[in-house]
Amino acid sequence: MAGVIEWDLVLELVKRHGDHHFANVKYGNIALGASTVILAAIALNNILKTAIRSTLKRDIAIPLWLSVVIWALLAAGLSVFHVEEFTAFAKRLGRVSYGLLPVTFFLSIRPSPLPNTVYLQMIQLHKWVARIVVALATLHGVFFIIHFASQGELTKVFCFLNFLGVLAWVGFLVMTVTSFIFFRRRYYWLFYRLHYILSWVCVLLGIFHARPGVLFLSFWCLAILVGSIAYRIYISKTTQFTVSQVSTNLARITIPRDIFGDNFTPGSHVRISAPLSNLKTWISASRPYTIASLPSDGNITLITRPYRFHLDSHVNYSISGPYASLPKSFFKSASKVIVFAGGSGISYAAPVVRALLNRGNEENGESKIQQVSLIWTTRQRPDTAVLSLLQIEDADVYITGITGDYSMSDTSEDSQYKLATGNDFDIDDDNLDIELEDFLIDDDDDNADDDNLIANAAPISGSAPYSQNRLRLSENIRIHHGRPAVSTLVEQFVGPQDRQLDSIWAIACGPPDLVFEVEKWAKRSKIRFGKEIYAM
Repeated sequence: MAGVIEWDLVLELVKRHGDHHFANVKYGNIALGASTVILAAIALNNILKTAIRSTLKRDIAIPLWLSVVIWALLAAGLSVFHVEEFTAFAKRLGRVSYGLLPVTFFLSIRPSPLPNTVYLQMIQLHKWVARIVVALATLHGVFFIIHFASQGELTKVFCFLNFLGVLAWVGFLVMTVTSFIFFRRRYYWLFYRLHYILSWVCVLLGIFHARPGVLFLSFWCLAILVGSIAYRIYISKTTQFTVSQVSTNLARITIPRDIFGDNFTPGSHVRISAPLSNLKTWISASRPYTIASLPSDGNITLITRPYRFHLDSHVNYSISGPYASLPKSFFKSASKVIVFAGGSGISYAAPVVRALLNRGNEENGESKIQQVSLIWTTRQRPDTAVLSLLQIEDADVYITGITGDYSMSDTSEDSQYKLATGNDFDIDDDNLDIELEDFLIDDDDDNADDDNLIANAAPISGSAPYSQNRLRLSENIRIHHGRPAVSTLVEQFVGPQDRQLDSIWAIACGPPDLVFEVEKWAKRSKIRFGKEIYAM
């Protein structure tokens, strides 16, 4: 009897929905399977990148635009393949959209589970695949509304199961609108919370809305979301910091060295939040901070503005990382490197420069370091106090004043941190993340006396004073006024005697205008280029 009832139900579904009712199920699964193949290709490319460069003397990378085009063509192809009815087409759109959700969540995991892959490399791809999902879901809903209207049954939109789909679409739309830069830069905290909560809500709504069911696809969505929680718990540690005063607008955060492993890539960053036992932490964005020290240093050092995201001494925090932003091959292959840093980019540039200088003339099969130059552009003279703290003894510093284009000036709490690299590092820009601390710019007291700013700094709550003597500049710190002539500096750095341009690098870290200028002249000089962008 049960078998007869089940067969009668199938016949009723066929009668109501046509013989294509179950035909679309496989296309959602195909979307997931094909996306997995694309991810495997990206991982394989990252694994073989070093070997490919050493053999072909060039990078064979998968650019962002190509990955997006492949996913868009995949979605479009699966949506129209072998479709004979309008309603079947509308259903197919929804099925393929849901089939892309697992990979959308996977791309946002940090650190990336893919081998040799910086998680920031995946964020931009996550954003574009998510837009494809929303576009398909929107068309799915619009075409069903057209179908219901043509049949005089528009009220079906408000049937319970159908209306769940409307709510899921609204959730997708809210996530898309709040991800636009004009909203993110002002209300990042709200963007993050909506993004996180609605991801769960939309998956659950889709489970009840979809007919036939999406059990297989929803399993992978929930597995990735739950796995991300478990992974964050696994990689996070609870610790306390020591906060030391550096100047009126600079604070040094010292973290015990043993909290991390024996080694990490210079230029990496950590993410800090309230303890994971605080439920609010799970719907709040953690804050990224560049590690301004080297693995060989006794402690982990961060530099921050004390009035931004306030950190106190002897208070428990959750910390995860370090997360690398540079490939280890860079430190092994570079022979000459010129680094341009703007504003807070010095926190990233300092450990990279120190790591290169420490490598010195090591033989062991690596390229010898012939020259490392650091060019730092900042707004105020007092900011240079941080160079001694970061153990930078040789640099050219350009003080731009209040009109400097290459120094950071934003003071909004929820600005974004955008990491990008060019073809050599293969990381894409405009990533969705919070800005690393803009600790080097103070809009007030531009003409104040340097010594007074350091000696008379107001104490930070719960902090320890920092010795002023340790903040004296090295004799090899050369102070200039105005903007650096990037074109002249790059052309002078690359001399006529340099024949192996493949091992000469220009790195830019800071505001977009500085990065663009350095990139332009690096390409004209035919040297390799890497960039890290700090901007809204």
